Amino acid sequence: MNSINVSLLQNFYKIIGVLIDNAIEAVESYDKKEISIEIYIEDNYFVFEIANEFYEQIDFEKLGKTRFTTKGESHGYGLLLVKEIVNNNEEIYNQTEIVSNLFIQKVGIKIKG
Repeated sequence: MNSINVSLLQNFYKIIGVLIDNAIEAVESYDKKEISIEIYIEDNYFVFEIANEFYEQIDFEKLGKTRFTTKGESHGYGLLLVKEIVNNNEEIYNQTEIVSNLFIQKVGIKIKG
């Protein structure tokens, strides 16, 4: 019987929470408030993918830096937390990409075989 690493799962869930919160905040000012979520298995990882439309310029160099935000004061900690969790867990990854006008965040957790 495989044991479950509760701490690893908690960190995975924290990342998902941050990414969903960010996607919701990103679409709040748009007429079309749509977020897509896909869940799938890819290359021995359970992947949670969140996508939302965006129309701003995104500086990938600043994403995940301390207090970087496009949302005003009292923001800028979520993606820093994501970065710290990913850097401290070899079994979790986070990937950001832009396809057309979609901002896509993927987080994957390795499946134990």
